[in-house]
This record gives sequence, C-alpha cells and structure tokens, in this order.
Amino acid sequence: MKVLPKFAVVALCSLLLASPALADDMSCGTQLVTQGMTMDEVKAICGEPTAVEQNGSTWVYDQGSSQFLKVIIFVNGEVEFVNDRSREVGPD
Repeated sequence: MKVLPKFAVVALCSLLLASPALADDMSCGTQLVTQGMTMDEVKAICGEPTAVEQNGSTWVYDQGSSQFLKVIIFVNGEVEFVNDRSREVGPD
C-alpha cells in the first residue's frame, strides 16, 4: 500500500476545505439555489428572505433554529456566494 507524504495530505485537505464549491448552494424544499440564479428565481423557490442587508445585495434565510442561517450574496442581480452564518447567542 502506498502512503502519501504528510505535506501532500495537508495540501489536499487545504484545497478541499478552501473550495468555494462546498458552500455555493442551498436547498429550499426540494429546490436547489446555486451560483448564477437571479434574485427572482431565488425568491420564487425560497420566498421572501428573513433579512436583507448591504443595500439589497445580501439576503439572509432562517431555515430553522437547528440550522445555520443561510446568507446569499448577489452580484449584478445573480447569486455569487451562499454561505452559512452562525446564530449569535446572547449573554445568559
């Protein structure tokens, strides 16, 4: 059995973790929101966002208390990025 050198394993893991494709979509019901979709397309499958930020170019969706918030960033009216945002927990 061939063993990869440590640096190769570290480099591979870094590439996988840094890959934007890992965070470029989200689901709304059975539909998938992906890079390049328009604002109208997203609204048609996901409904109105929970919050709108950055002059309308960033939409936030709350998909339930057990889920991260989903943040969609639009550039020129199309989905550029979809990221997770942790929920802020206030002091006890």
